[in-house]
Amino acid sequence: MDIIIAIGSINAFFFAFLVLTKSRKEISDKILITWLVFFGINLLTGFCAVKNVFGNAIIPGVLAAILFVCHFPFLFLYTISLTRQKFSLNPKLLIHLIPVLLMTGSMIPFFRFNGPEQKDIAYGYGDGVYLVVLPMLVMIVSSAIYLTATVKTIRKHKNAIKDTFSYTENINMNWVQSIVYQFIGLFLLIVVVFGLLSFRQLNIAITDYILYTGLVLIIFFIGYHGYKQRKVHYPDTGTQVPEPKTEIKSDLDQADKLMHSLLTVMDARKPFLDPGLTIYTLAQMMEIPAHQLSRLLNIHMNQSFFEFINRYRVNEFKSILNKKEFRHYSILAIALEAGFNSKASFNRIFKQITNSTPSEYRKKMSQ
Repeated sequence: MDIIIAIGSINAFFFAFLVLTKSRKEISDKILITWLVFFGINLLTGFCAVKNVFGNAIIPGVLAAILFVCHFPFLFLYTISLTRQKFSLNPKLLIHLIPVLLMTGSMIPFFRFNGPEQKDIAYGYGDGVYLVVLPMLVMIVSSAIYLTATVKTIRKHKNAIKDTFSYTENINMNWVQSIVYQFIGLFLLIVVVFGLLSFRQLNIAITDYILYTGLVLIIFFIGYHGYKQRKVHYPDTGTQVPEPKTEIKSDLDQADKLMHSLLTVMDARKPFLDPGLTIYTLAQMMEIPAHQLSRLLNIHMNQSFFEFINRYRVNEFKSILNKKEFRHYSILAIALEAGFNSKASFNRIFKQITNSTPSEYRKKMSQ
């Protein structure tokens, strides 16, 4: 167990250094570096507790528990730093210290006992075992709150990018969502342990193995993906200022005219062939504000910008596939010609729209 913890701690510091060496660091990178350092210290204190570096003193174990609670606010702050366009570090963020302060306060009663008694209580023995309940509750409640907030943030972000971008690669935050699921799995294990502990069916020492093993695995995932992650930059065109309701009504009244203009641009200029197309680029081609185009698609055409553009790309793929000069091309090559920028996204979108895979469709067309 101590070897696993040591490896995890070393890797946390290594990944923090790796992110630190990035030539251009965003605020999200700075938060990630700090988070990874906390990961390293968290596992280091756990190592000291497991190896009894300080004898019977429970201080390393207490510090490890307090640092563990920090991971949930860090996960939330890292997520919003990646997804919010104007995120900045400010004093208001200090409110996220509340879980740490509550955890610290819940640990204070432990220090009324001497070293051996503290350790007996922490591991489920002695008359003061009830003192473990409050720290466990703080851990469970705070983790539940922050995991829920993070999931909501990611869902909101995914809706936003589908109304702005025609692609999702490197900006969809799927890997961050995976971290949430990993923490949720860890969180559920904690709940089970807490329930068994309440009925004296389990020694609290098992939480050490659950938490530290889970953290070590999460560190590898966060470090690897966090190093490659870049902030999602929404184009700054000055068209995102909210407009009066009277203007909205006026825009809706000329929906038919706007729709005709949109379809003309799509057929004549084929902007969907650009893999990096955004709603702002298309709106500039139509010489209208992006918010007008967004409402046209969402309200009158009942689809997001992402869906609208990729339907054109799928149709373009079908059109190219039927041309003799492209029959020797691979499916991926034709997909790239149609405006897609990856095989995975093309296969997924094509399946969603046509209810068949590209290979199945090509085979059907060749019969």
